[in-house]
Amino acid sequence: MKRFSAATTEAKPWKNGGGLMREFHEQNDGTQVLWRFSLADITQDGAFSTFPGMSRALTIAKGHGVILAGGGVSLHANPGQPLAFDGARVLDSQLVNGPTQALNIMWNTNLVHAEVRVKQAGSVDLSADATTVAFVLKGRAELGGQSFAAQEGAIWETGRVTGHVADSAVLWIARIILR
Repeated sequence: MKRFSAATTEAKPWKNGGGLMREFHEQNDGTQVLWRFSLADITQDGAFSTFPGMSRALTIAKGHGVILAGGGVSLHANPGQPLAFDGARVLDSQLVNGPTQALNIMWNTNLVHAEVRVKQAGSVDLSADATTVAFVLKGRAELGGQSFAAQEGAIWETGRVTGHVADSAVLWIARIILR
């Protein structure tokens, strides 16, 4: 299990230069990105970066959310609720009541399948037959005998990890399956 934290991960510019993100993990096959997981600071309205050939799931970690609109489509990213969409879609973002932070996982649609969910208070049993990522959105969680606070997480390749999500806490979980 490899730990990571927003507090200790360097912020870098977005692909389009419109904001900052902390990239926690990227896996590639030597020629292309298979999947990538990051935390983005969205501080102003503007264009959202496109990633043709990739699927995305966005989950608001802090703030009130963002509306993504373009091509006759309006998508609402609300706190703690994963929103999946095509990375090639041309979208503009509009903040809902101020700046926000969003977890963003992207995966190569032809080579990878990803499943994203959130877990609130209670026991968690993450039997991983695939790469698994967990990130505490709010509160505290215990995974595999280790304690995690908000904005901390872990990634592991395979194996079963059990734990507990504290009362009023929220844990974000993704399973990444190579095809």
